[in-house]
Amino acid sequence: MTDLPTLPTGALILAARQRDGRPQAAIAGLCGISTDYLSQIERGLKQPSGRCSPRSPPSSR
Repeated sequence: MTDLPTLPTGALILAARQRDGRPQAAIAGLCGISTDYLSQIERGLKQPSGRCSPRSPPSSR
């Protein structure tokens, strides 16, 4: 069996955001981050913190 290639986290966030037709401001607001920081994540310049990572489980609070 061959392992499938994985996309960088930022590329996954960008693809999901564009697929859903959501602006950066909406996603950034949900994560509590700035649109500038989200843009850097999508371009692969920064790694997201755990609170806005797509693989993070929901908070139990």
